[in-house]
This record gives sequence, structure tokens and C-alpha cells, in this order.
Amino acid sequence: YTILFVFLLQCGCFREMARVGLDTRLESRLPGFYNLMWAWFLVAACFMYGNFFESLTRGSTQIDTSSLPPFLSNIIQYQAMISLIMYGAVFVATVMSLRPPQESYLYQLQRLAFIIVSLMIIFGQMQSTLSIIYKGLFWYFVPAAIVMTNDIMAYFTGVALGRKIYDQPLLVLSPNKTYEGFIGAIIWTSIFAFFFSGHVSQFKWMICPSTSLTLQPHLYVDCIPNKVFNEIPFSSLPRWWPQ
Repeated sequence: YTILFVFLLQCGCFREMARVGLDTRLESRLPGFYNLMWAWFLVAACFMYGNFFESLTRGSTQIDTSSLPPFLSNIIQYQAMISLIMYGAVFVATVMSLRPPQESYLYQLQRLAFIIVSLMIIFGQMQSTLSIIYKGLFWYFVPAAIVMTNDIMAYFTGVALGRKIYDQPLLVLSPNKTYEGFIGAIIWTSIFAFFFSGHVSQFKWMICPSTSLTLQPHLYVDCIPNKVFNEIPFSSLPRWWPQ
């Protein structure tokens, strides 16, 4: 279900990026061209997710897929061929959708180039995220929570103290960002990360890797925690300091 949540986020990102540079006047001359952009999205999603699920069933750390419905197991097994067929069909449909005059040709090629780059950004950077989720939810939710905390505290610190200490914008591209918000976000995020990661690491369903691929939630997860989750004595004094 976490992977499904990631997929929905990718759909939202692509929806926003597909609207960038959209020319309604030219789109009205090209019926169905916008839908082809979503077809390319589905091709990329099928290949990336299919390749990921197939990788879970091979290698040194195999994931049990015996509880999956047979049709899903077959899709995972033949995902490369399915992705190739989908790619060929969408490619042919895209070529056949090209319409004159030259202005429309140029617009369609620009849109295709932009969509391809968008798909590389959306799926390329998320490919390792799927593997991280199966190594333990801790490695997905804690970094995501830290990023959200950083954004939230940068906003509130900037609203409270922005330009009261140093009256200069942090970035020219974003003049509303301030040095106070930037520094405050670092401090609050460091505090949050220290305590939140320690709290979350107490739950095995957050730190244990998954051993099976099912459509049901993993109600019980047990494992020997990795040593990075074990508490160790810590002293702020260097070793050479006299006791």
C-alpha cells in the first residue's frame, strides 16, 4: 500500500508537469494528443514497476510471491514483453497523431521531449525508493517526514523572524525565502530528526524488511533489528579527554 501511495504521488506530479507549456489553442487541433502523454506515463510505470517486482523474485534476497493471484504473477513474469508491446503501440500511435502545419509539428515534438524528460525525473529518481520501502518502512517514512518538517519549519520561522535579523532574500529566484527561515529550519529539523528517528526505530513493523509480496497488509512483522537501530552509549567528550 505504501508503493500504491508512491504511485499516486507520481500521478499527481505528472499531472502538474503535463500542464506546463500546454497550449489550449493548439491542443484543440490535436484531438487525443494529450491522452497520449498519459499513455507514455503508463508505459513508463509498467516498465519500472514490473522490473522492480521481477527483481524481488530473483537474486540473493528473494521475496515470496506465492500469495499473489496467478494473473499478477504472470504479469510480473512477462513484464518485459508486456512493456515492449505497450511501448511499440504508443510509439506508433504517437507518430500517427502528428498533424500539420509546421507549428503543430513543432509543438508536438516539444511536448514529447518535455514529457520524456518529465518521466525520467518522476520514475528515474523513484526507482531506488521502491527498493528502500521493502528494506524497511523506516527508510521511507523518516526521510519523508524530515523533508516535510524542514519545509514547514522554514515557513513558520520565516514568517516569525524573516528579515528581522538580516534583511536580504536567501535566493533571487525565490525572494520570499529568508536566511532566518533557512537557519531555523536546520535547527528544528535536526531536533526533530534526532528524536523522531529514535522513537520510530522502536517499532519492528517500521524497521524490519518485508519478506513477501502480497495484496494484504503485513499485520505481523518480526526480525532481528539491524545494528544501526541498537542503542549504544554516547559521550560528547573525546576519547583522549581525562575521565
